[in-house]
Amino acid sequence: MAVETFIKQFLKKTFSKMFDLDKFRFNKIYITEEVIENIVLLSKETHPKEFLAFLDGKITDNILIINGLLYQEYNSTINSASPIFHFPDKTFYGSIHSHPSYSNNPSVADKHFFRKMGIVNAIICMPYSNESIKFYNHEGEEIILKIIK
Repeated sequence: MAVETFIKQFLKKTFSKMFDLDKFRFNKIYITEEVIENIVLLSKETHPKEFLAFLDGKITDNILIINGLLYQEYNSTINSASPIFHFPDKTFYGSIHSHPSYSNNPSVADKHFFRKMGIVNAIICMPYSNESIKFYNHEGEEIILKIIK
């Protein structure tokens, strides 16, 4: 059994280093106040169409800190927003999009999108404020983030 455990640990460490998986190891998630403010502002500016951006960040001391938004071209209507990808060399940790309604619950299409778009995904709805943002994991389950300065 000891040999089997050693081999499993060795393979886990090897694959982790080979595929740079350590960049996805964290115990807590924080988001900066500035990012929240930008999300609110951009959602208001694009209303009644949906707004879409990607969450940039870094992992420090096992904490994922979302500290920026990555913008890119996307198609948007009052019912949806879909990206046109231009991020071949950039890692992002998830997405944010707006719902021009009073629901920030993910639709079936949102949940499908979340599975492809990283670790943390968010939806902001009207009236586009700090209180109208919800965060979800890649399965569409709500998660709680701490807002920091």
